[in-house]
Amino acid sequence: ANDSGLASYVAGQIDRTLSWKDVKWLQTITTTPILVKGVITAEDTRLAIQAGAAGIIVSNHGARQLDYVPATIMALEEVVKAAQGRVPVFLDGGVRRGTD
Repeated sequence: ANDSGLASYVAGQIDRTLSWKDVKWLQTITTTPILVKGVITAEDTRLAIQAGAAGIIVSNHGARQLDYVPATIMALEEVVKAAQGRVPVFLDGGVRRGTD
């Protein structure tokens, strides 16, 4: 494998078998509303809602491993527009001032 150390680390942290079907499955075993965290695109917003998510959490998980992930405040408008008021949208991140 020619992966960098970082690529190997990140790959080891992600369960590649997870899919939107897992959100649907979770709903069959609990009455707790399922919120999907880590959404930063309109496409994932629509997929999460189609899978039955009760809410969206716009998050880049702190962007600790991936410097090129957009700030959550930059993704918020796209996600809110895609949600079209169907589910609540929450923001995870460090908005310190109006220019962030």
